Amino acid sequence: MAFNPELGSTSPAVLLDNAERLDKLVNGPAADVPDRGGDPLYSWRQMMAKNDEVRQNLIPLSKQYMTLEAAQADIANIPEGSTTYYRSPDDSALAIEIINNAGTLQPTGRKMPSQEAVDALLRMLSSDGLVSDVFLQWLDKNDVVIARWLETEAGLAFKSRFLSFGPDGFSASNAGVTASRIYSQIIEWFTSDGSEDLVVSDKNGLIALQLLGNLLKVPGFTLSSPFINFDVKKIGLRQGGTEIDVDDVIICHTGPSRVEDKDGLIAFEVKENGEVRSSRMYELGNSQGQATGTLTEKQVINLLDGAGAAYASKRHNQVRFPVPRGANLKKLTYWFIYSQSLGNGGGSSFAIPDTTDFGNIMLGQSPRGSTFVKGLPSYDFGAVGGNVFYPLKEVRQTDAGVISETSGSHGETIAKAFADELKRHYNERTRQQNNTDHIFGVACCGVSGASIADLTKGAPAGYYNRFLTALSGVAAAAAAAGYEWEVGGLIYTQGEHEAGNGTTTEIYQPQLQAMYDNMIPDAMAASGQKSTPIFLINQVGNSFISSRNFGVVEAQRRFVEENPLAFMVGSYAGLPNPVDHLFANSYRWLGAQFAKVADRVMWGNDEANFQMVGAYWSGNTVYSGFSTRVPPLTFKAAYVTYNETMYHDKGFTVSDGSGVLTGEDLTVSIVSDNVIKIVASRPLTGTVTIMLGDGTAHAGVHNIADSDTEISEYVWESGLQNQPATENIASLNNKPYSLANRALIQKITAQEF
Repeated sequence: MAFNPELGSTSPAVLLDNAERLDKLVNGPAADVPDRGGDPLYSWRQMMAKNDEVRQNLIPLSKQYMTLEAAQADIANIPEGSTTYYRSPDDSALAIEIINNAGTLQPTGRKMPSQEAVDALLRMLSSDGLVSDVFLQWLDKNDVVIARWLETEAGLAFKSRFLSFGPDGFSASNAGVTASRIYSQIIEWFTSDGSEDLVVSDKNGLIALQLLGNLLKVPGFTLSSPFINFDVKKIGLRQGGTEIDVDDVIICHTGPSRVEDKDGLIAFEVKENGEVRSSRMYELGNSQGQATGTLTEKQVINLLDGAGAAYASKRHNQVRFPVPRGANLKKLTYWFIYSQSLGNGGGSSFAIPDTTDFGNIMLGQSPRGSTFVKGLPSYDFGAVGGNVFYPLKEVRQTDAGVISETSGSHGETIAKAFADELKRHYNERTRQQNNTDHIFGVACCGVSGASIADLTKGAPAGYYNRFLTALSGVAAAAAAAGYEWEVGGLIYTQGEHEAGNGTTTEIYQPQLQAMYDNMIPDAMAASGQKSTPIFLINQVGNSFISSRNFGVVEAQRRFVEENPLAFMVGSYAGLPNPVDHLFANSYRWLGAQFAKVADRVMWGNDEANFQMVGAYWSGNTVYSGFSTRVPPLTFKAAYVTYNETMYHDKGFTVSDGSGVLTGEDLTVSIVSDNVIKIVASRPLTGTVTIMLGDGTAHAGVHNIADSDTEISEYVWESGLQNQPATENIASLNNKPYSLANRALIQKITAQEF
């Protein structure tokens, strides 16, 4: 530091300067005063303020407050705004922090943990990080933990993948839990609006607990009983399980879920393995149903209703890590569609003008490339314009791969609608108008008219090379553009060739499994990713259902059940179509359906098949249970080609030892959330088979749907240039596409009761 004059000078000027500086330091405002070298000095007022600040934050270390009252009595020695501690009255903490607020000591909410509390926390955690001291937990049918209450010496803690618990308790819909009830170890869910119903769900609408009149639902378990009236407003969680006390009936949820009377007789039970038992222990099997003895009509409905809900919750209420995993989402997530003509927009003959721009992309100037028909000398993806990314749009092409607005049978695909709807969902979840840091791409890699054998890796036809070269083309384009990328999922839409030929389940399912086993590792190798892409498929339908052969659709259904990362979007059956294939609007509609399921799976939620889970018959009556995705079941009109159709039999066909019943011979009604009643015009005999959406009587279409109210952002458009006149459908024009789910096309055998 330079002094001028130098330090130690006795110059009169220096002495005068020091006197002036001292006057400013002692008597001046609270500001820094520079010394003769220019460095700041604290004024007297600044030093006193600093001392007070330190004092404000010092706990009176010379004293120990044993109680809050003792601390309050010493308030004169605790500056206003400062904090101190008093000894905790129990072992949950060592000391409790309090603050002087205008002369009154008040808790800050912070505590100094005791060693006992730390030890209790350590005991809660096992070596693998899982909570061990479980007071109560809810599991689905696959033993996936939905929610758990943890017992600690400090009370109970709530932990859930669905729900969060804050200092003011948990609340959802019209239900809540308060902290006072937690620490008493008697936890009660209660309605806050005075209503009789109780619903606890997460932000995605997945039910953690539901009590609606005489319907009780918890994950993996549904109880609907006409002979029990659940006239309660609260559910108590007590040591050993969940209890609802209702006039000599106790509903327990510890291990298996069951309803017992006051004498301990089991009226209804869901076992740990997922089997459902009713009174006198009659069992419903896993899929077809197995019954002995005599069941009442009410018992059958209750059995099927509960079995359907339990099946749906098996995957619907399962939460797992997203694919791609949430924190590691890449900037570009690519989806590959492998198929025959329906994956390439075959028969659409038109591309709907669409100005929506979320930044999504495609490889080349067409989502389907240029080599998408049979009979070519060789096959690669053939990106139009080369392996360069272009904004995603739909185009019309000739069989030679030439883009044309006026010619070519291949037009609209599912690609743009899928990517844009997926991006809409993504933007909503990330609370952004449009997240430009993460975009989606789609490539349609199939070959029109191809069999699954020809599409298989290594087949002489060489069609699989379309998929491989699309992967390598995306990798090259991403590297050139500077994108990080990964494969989000594969969309497989094929089976029309085999369904029309009457291929059996035993033949088609191993071929489908081999396709999956090849495509997944090839996709991961191309991107270098470690997370496994999801696999989405849809069921064959419409005119491609051959007579009453269900071989391919059954193989598709079973395949999804046996592969945890494969998901059934449903069927295009019932979407308007020009006899075969789909209209441009219907492709866009189907793309939105795929996006709805893809979004749920990407963010960690699974989807179970919406299907028949069992059936019983007696006399002339059949009951069929469904795993309804969004209960209750509903009847919705479907389209046979472009004609709106509501079948009298709703798409059911019943065959027995005396023949086949359909149309006016069957009267169909919904009798519970998940159960349909079918009354035949005559008594049934022999082996009774239930068919839904057969090709002989119903053109591969039916009217069974759920109550999902979600709609697409797209609407059915008509009157556009080059659009086929038959696509002008008055009941649909300018209306959003409904994204309600339809049940799978299926055939099952009913059991007599």
